[in-house]
Amino acid sequence: MAKFECCMCLTFLQEIHHCTQSEPQRDQLEHCLDMENFFVEKTHYTFSHLHSLQHRASALAYDTMSLPQVWWTDTKTWQTMLYRGEEVRFADLCNVFQEVEAKLVQVWEQDIRVGYDKMADDLVNKDVGYSFLSYLRNPQLTH
Repeated sequence: MAKFECCMCLTFLQEIHHCTQSEPQRDQLEHCLDMENFFVEKTHYTFSHLHSLQHRASALAYDTMSLPQVWWTDTKTWQTMLYRGEEVRFADLCNVFQEVEAKLVQVWEQDIRVGYDKMADDLVNKDVGYSFLSYLRNPQLTH
């Protein structure tokens, strides 16, 4: 509907230019004002009704939930799916979490090199944003 409405507007524009060429004594604005009722809203012409329907269709489209981005291709065991067109296996997702955890443990134990026995935590602190990483009694974690 939006494309058809745009096509109608372009047709009116072409007609205004055609009228200006056939009647050069009148300018484009005068020809536009002559046809104005045909391509504005809130009149009893086709364009106005189409424009009103376009508004309703847009409102419905924006209120409607979009299609899912995940499609299960294996509906018996639920082990494979399509995510944005790419096949994903559930076992692969588990591997991702395992690899991320292994990397975090490696960074924590080897790169940071902090002894667990020297860390302190304020377990009663309920402030928003509190973390033992920024706790003042853990100066070794400042980096």
